[in-house]
Amino acid sequence: MRTQKIIGLDIKTVKSSPYNTTIDKTESGEHQFFSFQAYSEDFGIDFFSTSPSDIVQLFSRQYGGVKFITANLLFDIEIISKILPSSRFRIERSYEKSKLISAVVRDNYHHCWYFYDVFSMTGQSSLDKIAELIGEKRKPKPEYLDERMPYRWEMPVFEDYVVHDVKMCYGVAKKLYSDYGLLKPTASSMTRAHIKKLKRKLKTAQKIGFDIEPFNNMVVFDLETTGLSSLRHEIIQIAAVRILNGEIQSDDFFFSYVKPKHPISWFISHYTGVTNEHVENAPTPEKILPKFSKYCGDSLIVAHNGLNFDLPFILHTCERYNTGIRAARYIDSMHLSWNVWGRHDVYSHNLDNVIKRLRMSQKGIQRHDARGDVEITARCVCRMMEKLREKNGVELGIYGCVLPRV
Repeated sequence: MRTQKIIGLDIKTVKSSPYNTTIDKTESGEHQFFSFQAYSEDFGIDFFSTSPSDIVQLFSRQYGGVKFITANLLFDIEIISKILPSSRFRIERSYEKSKLISAVVRDNYHHCWYFYDVFSMTGQSSLDKIAELIGEKRKPKPEYLDERMPYRWEMPVFEDYVVHDVKMCYGVAKKLYSDYGLLKPTASSMTRAHIKKLKRKLKTAQKIGFDIEPFNNMVVFDLETTGLSSLRHEIIQIAAVRILNGEIQSDDFFFSYVKPKHPISWFISHYTGVTNEHVENAPTPEKILPKFSKYCGDSLIVAHNGLNFDLPFILHTCERYNTGIRAARYIDSMHLSWNVWGRHDVYSHNLDNVIKRLRMSQKGIQRHDARGDVEITARCVCRMMEKLREKNGVELGIYGCVLPRV
């Protein structure tokens, strides 16, 4: 699985009043920037600064596409909006039931930085409970923070307190990604009780087969896009087919072209066969993706290398168009291949090599067209599932994922 790029962030301010220098009071009134802390093992950064210009440096190409995790999104994004020059940056906010749950900072060169609230992600209400999620105990708050900002000789204690909170936010975000595949920016989908239902482990051969749930009802899907980056490129084609009790339902097929915002390049048209004429009158993503989600229903979602490609495209497209999301279950057909042939025992588990190992005929199938790819993938899934029924000690991970809200 690809490493998710995450940075924990916390901003502290001082209310600009000669009679009130309390840290981070959020009642009405102007606040002056005081300090910020950023932490990320992904980038090897762990720095504390009292200079606003250092915040601007975080919004560089080096950190493009990064996800910032904060414990006070509404407050922090307002401070950031005052620090970043409006001529270069714009901020988009996403709300759920009047609550800010995520934000995106974009610059003039189409780079994006995503901000998520750790409380919305986890469904928790305090940093003490966040600490419990990762098996830690939160450091006590310095008493003087309720009365005043720290003096110079008190800064080490203050910095240690802030660093610990930021590391907790970073740690819980990494845990969510490593355990469930994706960060989920909705308050409703990340309660602890719901998370337990989303991920299951199937550890015995007796539990692998089309005669048991959830493998008796699967939807295999595939996307074609204008490029490889889910942050910069767009969906242009989507196809899906249902598998019921091990039988591909060829008459229950979902397909649509998708209209992108930008023209399709010559290379992509040559590679996929999808031209600008095909998508000229096609539905836009915010119209077609909910229909795809309705088609999927409660089925187990399957795609080949979907954790690294298809699912991030769906998630980022929903973010881009402010489309609501819902929870679903997912398994990667590449992981089926790992179990059939051994993850490190063969050269590659890409779809072409899986087709060759299974000696599948591609007659009449147009590869790199979503319709052709989803048809051959569904055949491969059925064959690999049959092989796995004959093996012992197989462990398959079913992950939580997101689909557009219907």
